[in-house]
Amino acid sequence: MAKVTFTIQGPPGAVTLHAFLGAFQNQLTILNDLDAALSRKPNGLLDWFVTDLRLGSLEASIRSAYRDDDELAPMNHDRTVARTYSNGFRVIEGEGRSPEYFADRDLMAARQMFRLVGREGVTGYVVRTDDAEDAVEITPRAAVHVEQLIKPGERTIGAVEGRLVEISIRGADPRVTVYDDVTKKGVSCYFSEQLNDDIKMALGKRVFVHGDLMYNRRGEPHKIRLDTFRVISETARPTSDELLSSIDNLTGDLTAKDYLELVRGN
Repeated sequence: MAKVTFTIQGPPGAVTLHAFLGAFQNQLTILNDLDAALSRKPNGLLDWFVTDLRLGSLEASIRSAYRDDDELAPMNHDRTVARTYSNGFRVIEGEGRSPEYFADRDLMAARQMFRLVGREGVTGYVVRTDDAEDAVEITPRAAVHVEQLIKPGERTIGAVEGRLVEISIRGADPRVTVYDDVTKKGVSCYFSEQLNDDIKMALGKRVFVHGDLMYNRRGEPHKIRLDTFRVISETARPTSDELLSSIDNLTGDLTAKDYLELVRGN
């Protein structure tokens, strides 16, 4: 069982109901997405239950519970979710970069919460978990940092390699989330409806995605408009030359190294 304690700091009686409900809803969104990403199950494995609620600075403690038989779950999965959650806020606050396994929707949820610091009676937030040595304090600078992780930066033709975990068909453009193999950052990949069946077949697998790539202001891959993709074998990992040559006429007579240097302007 994992335990998370979340505190909304502010004078007694000053925090609005809007801020209170929104903060806890955004926390649940992030926890559920991390659960799905780390378990590789679209709906995750965990439910969260309130075990304590205190007034003054509004503080709630929640605990995890597996919906089904936890023998099928990764070892200490619930604690890994809680630790990734608290570390994510620590990284945004302290380093200003995208945390591991935070998808675009999670950064948006964090931004909604961070923007309220200094408004609606909220002066800050504190996050504690059982495994963390220190609590994570969230200050106004977290709102500045998360804006740089969401706002668009440069665009180029590029690729992302990682595990395809989440599919969303809401809105005008269906998208998937691919977690980069190196950074573990969630990258939103938008695709045409004609690829729906192929994308569904690739759910949970490692993929190579190529298309119109947009970076955030921090210079991290943020979104990609998918032109083509392929599933990568878990046993035999192809070289960059093999991956790029699998896309018709992409590199011409150039090697993968020369092509990437040309794209990057080196």
